[in-house]
Amino acid sequence: MDNFSLNIIETCESTNDELIKLGKQGANEGCSILSYQQTNGRGRKNKEWISPKGNIYLSTLLKPKTEKNHWSQISLVSGLSVMETLMQIGLNQELIKIKWPNDILINFKKVCGILIESFDNFVVVGIGINVNSHPKNIGGNLDCTDLNSFIQKKEYDLLAMTKLILQKLFLNYFEWSHYLLKPFLFKINTHLAFKNLNIIFKHNGTSNKGVLLEVDENGLLKVLCNKKVLKILSSDFSIIQKGDGNAFSH
Repeated sequence: MDNFSLNIIETCESTNDELIKLGKQGANEGCSILSYQQTNGRGRKNKEWISPKGNIYLSTLLKPKTEKNHWSQISLVSGLSVMETLMQIGLNQELIKIKWPNDILINFKKVCGILIESFDNFVVVGIGINVNSHPKNIGGNLDCTDLNSFIQKKEYDLLAMTKLILQKLFLNYFEWSHYLLKPFLFKINTHLAFKNLNIIFKHNGTSNKGVLLEVDENGLLKVLCNKKVLKILSSDFSIIQKGDGNAFSH
């Protein structure tokens, strides 16, 4: 039996916004919305998420029992769950990476973005996946791609894929509820984008050079900078350039 209930709608402004309303009305954990189109989709830091038909726009509601200071780790658990699902449907695991804290990259191009929004007693996880198309220009320096460019099918079953994502997400979420990130760290760090690369990054408003090391057990990113290891929160951090000169942004 699934741990989620999935509501399917043709279009909405934002699946996260719809689910936030339901969460504030007392919706149960597992309440989820799949929309085939969004007219006002958004990503992290209120960036626009372009949302044409043919892709996945999904939100699900969680009610974590852990201490609230751990809730930010749900971002990594969600990203890992999407990554594992894409591998399950046939994507080459050598191509796929997690860009901390939760973007999913194929060949270092963005295929999935995740937006986590926390409230007093619930969390909404928003997942947008470019399946059949991707925006040509999203601003910043990170290129986009779509699944169809790597796993070509006549037609993707978006509903079936959504159910696989939710099944994997809730399986991982319940394990995280007992053990936090410990069971997932090896896989996260194995697939961590830009690991061991020289990067230029912004921290506390200033640019620094360093080497991206790994994610720690609390979900913080470790960066070696001036012979010191910095542990960074996602809200304080943006990568602005790799050491090879190819710019990209968080």
